[in-house]
Amino acid sequence: MNTEASLLLLTETASSRMFSEVEKHIKGDLPKIWNIKPSNKIDFTQKVEVMGNHIHIPRNMDILYGMEIVFNPQDFIKSIDLVIGGQNITTFYIQNKMCETSIRGNFCSVIIKFDKVFYNQEFLPIVGLQYHDIKMVINGIQQEYECFLHCANLDVDRKEIATYTHNILMKDSIGYNKEISGNRLYIDNGDGTNVMSRTNFINSLYFKFDKNIRDIITNITIKTGDEKIITILSNYDLNFLSPNEFIMERFHYKTFLFNRIILEFNMTEDFNKVRFELITTNYNSLMIQSGMAGKRFAGFRREIYCSLQEDDITEIPNELYEEKVVPKNDLICGISQEDFVENEERIISGCCFSSYKRNAVVDWFNIRRKKVCPNCRNEDGVWYFAKKISN
Repeated sequence: MNTEASLLLLTETASSRMFSEVEKHIKGDLPKIWNIKPSNKIDFTQKVEVMGNHIHIPRNMDILYGMEIVFNPQDFIKSIDLVIGGQNITTFYIQNKMCETSIRGNFCSVIIKFDKVFYNQEFLPIVGLQYHDIKMVINGIQQEYECFLHCANLDVDRKEIATYTHNILMKDSIGYNKEISGNRLYIDNGDGTNVMSRTNFINSLYFKFDKNIRDIITNITIKTGDEKIITILSNYDLNFLSPNEFIMERFHYKTFLFNRIILEFNMTEDFNKVRFELITTNYNSLMIQSGMAGKRFAGFRREIYCSLQEDDITEIPNELYEEKVVPKNDLICGISQEDFVENEERIISGCCFSSYKRNAVVDWFNIRRKKVCPNCRNEDGVWYFAKKISN
């Protein structure tokens, strides 16, 4: 079944009304807001000053096409946040194809092109954000780096453009880190652990497993919750980046708000508690206005992914464990109330030294969209893990 037929299969009247921007994009009916001739546009590139991991976007441009970050290859960038008016609008994950990475001699380069982010405009209208602070936050970088912006000025009536209301159909990436057994992954809009996206329209899925998937997978069957087959993707339809990771591109299926989706991995052997990372590329819309319209961002809810990355937690020293954790005698997870089994890993809050199961505390972070201790509600504490601890 082709993409268009699959899309029609999953189209409901209610979701079409709610996501009219997506429907317009699919039909190619998006209005051409910017009718700018090349002769009325002056393109230029500028180097900007960086402050730690923050890059403040200057006001000497009208539109921003994208940016390039150049850094030492010994360093590592996890992701880049776009923050407008103090609100995290979207996150660019380096693994996703929204970012282009390359090595140039002794330097690494990450390029973000906004034509992959904002669909119907293909750039960020700085002129329409004249009263809003705009910055990029580089997550994970530790050493010195340089940033270059690719932008343009317009020889047109800026006042008319600045006061125009811009509905931007925007791509967004959200990450998940979970475990799978058997061969099925359930994607739904519920309160369980398999929630992918509540409101967005999925464009692509990036999978990274902790075992070789390329040599054992034959195809992926995509089904609705009532077992109706949407489409089947063969091994050749998957864009493998390595034996452990691949991207399902052009995943143009309707929002999961009204559907439960099943991904069935047809393999020569089933998964057995295999960890995987999943990054989705989603659509949503953002309204930009000038003047005092900064409050408009308050109603633009983003699903911010909070996880425990491996470099965010360290193994708790034995002395600290004996002094702080053992006296609490935590035999059950403080969130799920499930017993710890012998030799099971514990995630330990560094502020009150309460113990939790990893999946439970990550889901807790996701629900609250911040890393806060479930027991003492402290947001600034460190996090530890303990391995092979007997009850």
